[in-house]
Amino acid sequence: MSRNSPINQKVRARIKALRGTHGLTQAELAERSGVDYKHIQLLEGKTAPSVRLDTLEKICLGFALKLHEFFDDPVFTHADRIAISGKTKTARK
Repeated sequence: MSRNSPINQKVRARIKALRGTHGLTQAELAERSGVDYKHIQLLEGKTAPSVRLDTLEKICLGFALKLHEFFDDPVFTHADRIAISGKTKTARK
């Protein structure tokens, strides 16, 4: 997946939105999550690397969220959720 893929852009946007909702700076989120401040800063940048699942899980803990709750947001479409899970559903007749 490319650094600037639509899903990566949405993950970056969600992290930033959650920080705003929780009133946290990048440094405060870093402290709460155990993820280095510079890495949080990098993840929110325009050319951010893809976030690793274990890193995203730590960030979620910083927001007191479970990983599935992070993706339970209108920013992520149903198609995004399928792509993230790697599962496809077959159509029922």
